[in-house]
This record gives sequence, structure tokens and C-alpha cells, in this order.
Amino acid sequence: MIAPENKNGKHAQNGGQPEKELNGPEVEIVIADRIDALERALGTVRRRMMTLKVFSLSRRGGELVLTLRGDEGVVLPDRWISELGALVDVRQIKVAAK
Repeated sequence: MIAPENKNGKHAQNGGQPEKELNGPEVEIVIADRIDALERALGTVRRRMMTLKVFSLSRRGGELVLTLRGDEGVVLPDRWISELGALVDVRQIKVAAK
């Protein structure tokens, strides 16, 4: 059986749409290793319509490290960082400009 291909002749990857590279600011959030803590952090990003996308999720010790990135030129308002930092399960936030 031949695998389906998308319109440009290449195999589809994760939903079929090529992702553009995110070179903007990076936010690393260290949260408790629980699914509800992760849902709360991601829900805050979605509900507040923060222009950030999930770049990676990893486990470090007993905690999760969620890395979010924005498009190049995006400015991160202080209130976004404050809202994420105020979540009950957030242990640490690091912000880096790329």
C-alpha cells in the first residue's frame, strides 16, 4: 500500500501543514508533573489568546518543563508572564528573547 501524500508531493507531517519556524521570544514554564497543572497552563495561554505556541514539553525530575515560543517580533506583555506565574502549580518562569 502506498502512503497518502499531500498536494506538494511530500508526506504529511503532524496534520499536514508545514510549521513555520518560531524565532521570537521563548517562555519556559516549570510546573508540577500533573495533567491538571499542564491543562491549566495551556488553558490560560488559549483563553487569554496569547500569541505563543507550544515548542516542547519535557520532564525534569518531578516537574514538567513547558516551552512556548512566539513569532519573531512579538512582544510579551508583562501581564501574560504575571498570569502564568500566578498559576498555583507554576514553580518557575524564564523568559528569553531570541
